[in-house]
Amino acid sequence: MKRQLPKYVTLIAAICLFITFLSKFGAVQPWIFYLSFCFLIVCILDFFQNGFHVTTLVPWAAIWLGLLWEVISAYQGSVNLFRVPVQMLWRFSFFFWLSLIIGIAVRIRFLLDQTHFSGLTIQGIRSDSPIWKFLVTWKSEILILLITILSLKPLFHSGYYWDDAVNSTAYLFEKYDQLPLLQNLLIFMRRYLELGRINVLSCYYYFLFYIENVSIYKAIIIGLVGVDMLLLGLLVREIGGSRKISRLAMLLIPVLIQFRAYQDPVTGFYGLMQVIMAEIMLSAFFLLRFLHTGKRKYYLLSLIPFLIGLMTYEVCFPFILLIPLIVFLETKSWKKTFRYSIPFVLIVFLLIGAIWVVRMKFAQESTYPGVAFSLDLFSILRTYFYQLMAALPLSFYFSGRQLAILGSNYLAQDVLSYQLTDVLKAVKFDDWIVLLLAIFVLIWNRVKQFENPRYKNWGLLFGMGLSFWLLPAVTIAVSQRYQGQLIPGLGYLPVFMEYFGVSLLIVSLYIIWLQKIRNPQVLIIGKAAAICVLFLTILMNQQNNRTVNELLNRSFLYPREGGEKALQAGMLDFLPNQTVLVSANPGEYIWEANWANVGLYPEYYAVQSKRDLQAAGIQTMNLSEFIDHAISSEHANSGSLLIHPDGASMIAYDGGADLGLAKMGRINQLKTDSSYGTNLETLTDHVLFYIRGKFPEKARITYQTSDGRTIWLKMEDGWLVRRSKDGNLYQLAENDEIVFETLDLYGF
Repeated sequence: MKRQLPKYVTLIAAICLFITFLSKFGAVQPWIFYLSFCFLIVCILDFFQNGFHVTTLVPWAAIWLGLLWEVISAYQGSVNLFRVPVQMLWRFSFFFWLSLIIGIAVRIRFLLDQTHFSGLTIQGIRSDSPIWKFLVTWKSEILILLITILSLKPLFHSGYYWDDAVNSTAYLFEKYDQLPLLQNLLIFMRRYLELGRINVLSCYYYFLFYIENVSIYKAIIIGLVGVDMLLLGLLVREIGGSRKISRLAMLLIPVLIQFRAYQDPVTGFYGLMQVIMAEIMLSAFFLLRFLHTGKRKYYLLSLIPFLIGLMTYEVCFPFILLIPLIVFLETKSWKKTFRYSIPFVLIVFLLIGAIWVVRMKFAQESTYPGVAFSLDLFSILRTYFYQLMAALPLSFYFSGRQLAILGSNYLAQDVLSYQLTDVLKAVKFDDWIVLLLAIFVLIWNRVKQFENPRYKNWGLLFGMGLSFWLLPAVTIAVSQRYQGQLIPGLGYLPVFMEYFGVSLLIVSLYIIWLQKIRNPQVLIIGKAAAICVLFLTILMNQQNNRTVNELLNRSFLYPREGGEKALQAGMLDFLPNQTVLVSANPGEYIWEANWANVGLYPEYYAVQSKRDLQAAGIQTMNLSEFIDHAISSEHANSGSLLIHPDGASMIAYDGGADLGLAKMGRINQLKTDSSYGTNLETLTDHVLFYIRGKFPEKARITYQTSDGRTIWLKMEDGWLVRRSKDGNLYQLAENDEIVFETLDLYGF
């Protein structure tokens, strides 16, 4: 016992030091120096008691590499020598943090006596209840699904992004257009044919936008992600029969899913990639089941989801290469590979012929640019590389110095964490829960030292992973549209399928490592390093997802809520019949402006206000269109003009996380620059405004009157017209003429 005492003293000192570091991080720069000094003392003590050995040298080298980076980063402002290395390596801060944490974890692991963990097992309570048996049998899968839900939790507080924002207006309007559902559905399919596409079976998502609750919509996407993870586990078990390996593959998926400010397959897009992934995995699973059992019904069941996938999205076409790969790696027979692949190949050629017919007979002059090919070799290789790299963990760190969302730009250094202290500061309670659940999953599924994972077909697992990673990127690489849009760290929708490929590749390499390495010290270092990488990646990925979700909300959710809550509270009820409603909102409000400002104004305002604008004779248009109609051709280039419209009202809205403001007033005078078709100033009366958020009566507004006076108005002194659960609707005195653009929340 005496011989072991110094080892435990060192261990306890190291643990206490690290806990102190977690509780004190980020205080002041001298603390970093103090922390380094404490590490130096522990390092000297460790070498003095345990000697110079690989078990001390390697961990401490890793610790000092990470610690010195933190010191250099903290003092770069006061030491000129440190600025150059920090500017060169700031993107790679993650690797220095990882070095520090791995070094600490490995050193602690070597100090611990392995016999202390030899008896660690999870003892279940015996019960004959089928529910209890189910929970015991599937406890790891249940925890992994919980990890996924917690990881994707920010989606429950999010809006419709990108194409979803447009679709949520266009298709929801059709719910109330009094046309039969079947007719609307056929129109939806015809639009695809006119674009030169045959993926008419993607019509399922048409019904998702009939759901008027965005949280339910996002919950469906999360549910589809969970279904894909369960199918992945089923497929991995069918390939090799190891539940431990299948659970590891499942656990990696929520770690790999990264929200992006670009069009992302998890933050939206109606679960398209989740449905496609399920179809491909079902096809592969039933094909394997057929090869294992010889039952023809499984072969037929394999053909059906493959056909459905091809008619759902074009990304499925390259997966024809997956079929012969599965058959050959499973049977090692070229004859069977050729025979069993023929029906799949025939289906592909049949549908390619259908695409050709559709483009010749039904397509309009220009097809959808996403399916227009460009055979520029350099562009193909560059786009292919970007799409593949986007599936790797933490790839968002390489997406450049700026993040652009519609008209807003954010500096990457202001959004992402490049210092370990910043990462630790941003840790939330949910993150600790996710880490705790991951620990339980790893404990229940740990592979003991020298234990053979008993995976029967490693080659097929690796080939499947390679296919899921490489094949989805093919259609993106040859697409004319995406060759000009992708940048490092940014991938298009099929990146979701690539996550599953990367997961299988990581698991395959893990199996090789377990089978090849026999040195216990190397195994300990490797496992400790892998767990540290996993946990740190979880923390950083969680924070990135929360941040990106918040930035997207600033452009899509908060402004939209400011308008929708006002419309739902009845703002348009006060709009007279036979009038024109002019939207003064920016073109970035694509839920009402549509792409390229084509316009969805009648649909948006009718759906959200629940008022039949067409029956009321109310026209809706954007401001530039209204100005174009109001200016006669002979005055088109005459400079500044004053327009006095008859029977027109203006509406505008905006919002943030806590408050939102919508305003509407009757237009008395509109001053415009006719040369550019832009509005300079609008005078309105009969002004209504709606304040969204908690305690709107505590807010204050400010505006300027037409005679130049500036008014600050407390809402407790305002004229309350209507109260709703989300905010209050107010009105100014009817004859008060104000400059419409100046009406705003004070301090907003």
